[in-house]
Amino acid sequence: MPATDLLTDKAIKAALKAAAESGKARKLSDGAGLVLDARPTGAGWWRLRYWLDSREGMLSLGTYPETGLRDARDKRDAARKLIAAGGDPSQARKTEKADRAEQRLAAALADAGMLGPGTFEYVARDWLATVHESKVSAGHFERTRIRLEQDAFPWIGRRPIGEIEAPELLQCLRRVEARGAIETAHRIKDACGQVFRYGVAIGACQRNPAAGLRDALKPVQSRHHAAIVDPTEAGKLLRNVMAYEGYPVTRAALKLSALLLLRPGELRHMEWTWVDLDGATLTVPAEVMKRKKGDKLDGPPHMVPLATQAERSCASCTP
Repeated sequence: MPATDLLTDKAIKAALKAAAESGKARKLSDGAGLVLDARPTGAGWWRLRYWLDSREGMLSLGTYPETGLRDARDKRDAARKLIAAGGDPSQARKTEKADRAEQRLAAALADAGMLGPGTFEYVARDWLATVHESKVSAGHFERTRIRLEQDAFPWIGRRPIGEIEAPELLQCLRRVEARGAIETAHRIKDACGQVFRYGVAIGACQRNPAAGLRDALKPVQSRHHAAIVDPTEAGKLLRNVMAYEGYPVTRAALKLSALLLLRPGELRHMEWTWVDLDGATLTVPAEVMKRKKGDKLDGPPHMVPLATQAERSCASCTP
């Protein structure tokens, strides 16, 4: 077994003095990979040379005399014990440094009245800005943000995201259910599920507790919009539309709604550039359609064939 504990304080001081006088650095070994690098400046740096998985590593253990001989040996022994267990002392130090930086950031944010990394709200706001805003429309983004701010953050926002379990999240959602907002409770659950999945991806938590609440909420009761399904009543509606004597633009919109089957907003904001009377088509741009954000940017336009009656209605409104 190689010899260890070879140095003495007297030998170290002599080496530092000699390095300063000669202007040349010297290295002194204490054994087991521990080396003192004596600099011409008179400073001494402790370093540990080690091997892990056939790779050489070097770890700084402090300066002499701030880190004395006994302290340097204690650090060496602790590092070698970690290496024997399969750990990397250099990586362990980086992790410890990152943890301290995260703690300082959390303390600074807390002093400023903000939540630190690792909390549900912090991860949720990161997800909102990084992922959600780029995928959905501005209105959809705002609705999600408001739901989280009103019904999730006050209850679980300050909790470490990795410690939140399904029963705690369910209790939060039950408060929304209690006021009769069943659909909102489901939407909040879905948003929270996306936050947890994002948390898993960035290493903030290990799993998504919202996945276990699939059947825990009251089901949303489907409500169909009023509709005329009787042919006789449908004919009566169309006759009433044709007999309407209000504003010309309103009359045209009512007539076209049955011929084009567009949403009211699309019909209301229809532009002449969309209309091709010669080709008997109406082209609704993708960006004004009710679609996901990506489809609005890159999706195909919505093509609507113009019936003869629609062509006449459009032609009668031509400016």
